[in-house]
Amino acid sequence: METSLDPLGDQTYYFSSVRSTMSLSDQLTSAVVGASPTGSRIWIGPTRSWAEFSVNVGLILDRAADYMSDAARPDRPLPILASAITTLEGIEQPYDLAFIVPEQANDGAGPAGEDELRWLQQFGDAARFEVTAVAGSANFEADVYWADVRLGRLAYEFEQTLGSDVRLKIRKVDGFDNEDRDAEILKICRQPDNITVYFDTGHTFSRGHFYETRFRDARFSDWQWVSMAHDGTAFWQEKPLDGQRFAVENTGNAEDRSLFGMVARHWPNLEERGQQTGWFICDDGAMESADFIHVNDISDPPELTLIHVKGSGSNNANRGLSVSDYEVVVGQAIKNLRHIDRGLLREKLAANAEGVLQNAVWYNGQRQENREALLVMLDGLGSNLKTKVVVFQPRVRRSVFNNIRDKMDNGNLADSDVRRMQQLDALLLGARSDCFSLGADFCVIADEDAG
Repeated sequence: METSLDPLGDQTYYFSSVRSTMSLSDQLTSAVVGASPTGSRIWIGPTRSWAEFSVNVGLILDRAADYMSDAARPDRPLPILASAITTLEGIEQPYDLAFIVPEQANDGAGPAGEDELRWLQQFGDAARFEVTAVAGSANFEADVYWADVRLGRLAYEFEQTLGSDVRLKIRKVDGFDNEDRDAEILKICRQPDNITVYFDTGHTFSRGHFYETRFRDARFSDWQWVSMAHDGTAFWQEKPLDGQRFAVENTGNAEDRSLFGMVARHWPNLEERGQQTGWFICDDGAMESADFIHVNDISDPPELTLIHVKGSGSNNANRGLSVSDYEVVVGQAIKNLRHIDRGLLREKLAANAEGVLQNAVWYNGQRQENREALLVMLDGLGSNLKTKVVVFQPRVRRSVFNNIRDKMDNGNLADSDVRRMQQLDALLLGARSDCFSLGADFCVIADEDAG
């Protein structure tokens, strides 16, 4: 198994189950045994009687006890992968929190389900968490925002249990009492499985567990730098809003200073702010294929690009590096990677051709009435496509990026900014590996600031 692992693409993964073949006795020389330690489960093959089952389970538990008491056993049997941590010792300085929209919140069936997915997706797109660490501890408090509206404050408190496990308690400090949705938002924000927390000590809390990654000496290099100050782009605003509603009808208008507006007016000519060229469509929302899809149908071969856009979690011109700002948008990009297949994409775009996004289509800068001509174009493309996935997230500034890379070149690996960059490198290298496996290029667009 170890020889099949990718040291770069797999370094953020943790194995939760194992299957092995072992000799338990003279009669059981090749028993197949599976185990899921976090679920407190083991499984074995079929047995002929309860007595045989009891004996086999006893042999397995005895073998496990002998191994656990062996002081020479390795702590990391697969050192390429991340390791679960069952103690709070050495974990402190939380600096970033990412909220992952819970897919299980609603199955999307019927109008009620669609409404539920829509507001939840809109909150997930615009949610911000301002973290205040508790000195010398993994604990912290966070102010929760929906765009610029502060909803309230939560306290996140970790505790060591008697069973050598760590639990997270999330309690309300104040707020969450102004709108009808606040109670629902509070409920999903208090579920540990919905958040990822990053620590300057190199640890990550995700899906209810702490993990530690052994960072490889490898760096993500496929960055593209575009100035946000060139035309006053609001780099923190993902899309044009009417209150908290996505004002799709305003996307790309002259007064739209959001990232969506910038992309709709100028893709793929962002750097020079040139006119939009080729076919361009917005597919933002629940169950999306991407925020935007671009097709250059006159190149040889034609080029298909899936574009995922996320506003910076900070509107500070002097903002530092963040990992959580990339966690959500990169996850969306990988989840929807299947849509680089022209057939699947065509099917998806046709399915909601009559929805609110039906005229969010442009061709060489001109907005179209519907998707009909785009779908006809896709039908005639053929399968020989050059494909690419782009993440547009301007949280990283080039001046900050270069400064941290200099620290890494000088061997200053204990610096907190270096730790954050290593975490971001690991995330992006994993995403690039997923894209490469399907023949797609991958790049990240960030802010070419003046420094």
